[in-house]
Amino acid sequence: AVFLGMAISTGRGIAPNPALAISGFLDEIRESRTEMSQADFLERTCQILPVLDGGSIRRRVENTVITSWAVLNPSDLSPSLSAALLTLQATRQLRLELKSDAPVKNLLGQGARQIRPFSHITFTGGGQ
Repeated sequence: AVFLGMAISTGRGIAPNPALAISGFLDEIRESRTEMSQADFLERTCQILPVLDGGSIRRRVENTVITSWAVLNPSDLSPSLSAALLTLQATRQLRLELKSDAPVKNLLGQGARQIRPFSHITFTGGGQ
């Protein structure tokens, strides 16, 4: 998972965080736009990386898992994708924005705790 950019190694093990995988495809995701709605960004991201939230592989896995799987509200992102977006913002590759009257997604943290909502992503071009 770490090698594929889907997780990071921590002092306590491995934590799901696909920031590196997303970072490698940011140009393809954004299609030369400087800003995208969260819906457009997430649609492009799951087309390119289908193991992420909403992606075809992710949906297949969710439909076949026998054990209890945490079902997210439609307005929530998984904690792993949330961590990736916060990582990409911390490295100045993008900025998560909240615009009034726009549909939002909620970033979730450990224990599915809501961190913050966002409606748009602005690409800042830093980090890489």
